[in-house]
Amino acid sequence: MCNGNLSTTGNSADIRVKFQANASSYGNIVAINCIINGIMMLVSILGNCLVSIATWKTSSLRSPSTMFLFSLAISDLLVGLIVQPVYIAKSLIDVYFLQILTALMAFAACGVSLGTMAAISLDRFLALHYHLRYNALMTSFRATSALLTIWITTFLLSCLIFWDSSIYIAVLTILISAYLITSANFYVRIYQIVLKHRSQIQHREPGNQQLSVGQLSSQKKLIESALSTFVFYICTVTCYLPRFISLTLTDTNTYKKTAWILADTLIFLNSAINPLLYCWRLTDLRAAVVKVWREFFGMQN
Repeated sequence: MCNGNLSTTGNSADIRVKFQANASSYGNIVAINCIINGIMMLVSILGNCLVSIATWKTSSLRSPSTMFLFSLAISDLLVGLIVQPVYIAKSLIDVYFLQILTALMAFAACGVSLGTMAAISLDRFLALHYHLRYNALMTSFRATSALLTIWITTFLLSCLIFWDSSIYIAVLTILISAYLITSANFYVRIYQIVLKHRSQIQHREPGNQQLSVGQLSSQKKLIESALSTFVFYICTVTCYLPRFISLTLTDTNTYKKTAWILADTLIFLNSAINPLLYCWRLTDLRAAVVKVWREFFGMQN
């Protein structure tokens, strides 16, 4: 009897030690994650501010296509300015209100980013498929209307979290899937256009060579632009997919909770690296950003 009691007591002590060790380990992960998010937050604010200001101030960049990029930079800026600070506070202070507020704002900002990505893929498809009619099809008014629809719809749907959390998760899943599938569909169609374009180049007639060279130069720029936006899309999918998968995890043990916070941080990382991707792939924007940087720090030649 005594041995049995000692054994039970020993097992309870072992379980308590393991629980405390797991709790301590998870606490360290949360602390490190908050530090990483603090650094990324500053990078995101600086980078997206530069992109937003450069896009706004540079007249040569004012086009429907750039309006989508401006929207993306603004949504990423909001992630750094609002979402991440609240997320860090929620991680350090376990308050239900902060959890709800984080979910609300994360849905809104990230939903706008994915919706804008889908709009960008449509824009590049129209530019390639309806090359001569593109300016008539994609006007500034239509681009603005599309962006307002994305922003307003996403913010309204994010408020579902106050009504029913299960419906909120379902709508979140459907919306993210719709945006990602829409983007994938248009990039597949863009790829088909590129293949057709290459085939036309290989079989062009010598008599039309001068015309073909002019068309080739224009088409090449559009293809490079579409390729750049595809790079943005792949990066976004890579950052969002782990969180999308983690929605299926229902257990709340330490390992699952760690997976959740790492997936959240990966989404925030996307907002921080997007400005770097823009400057890498878009030469005109890079020059405008450098100009804004020099003006801000008084480095004009």
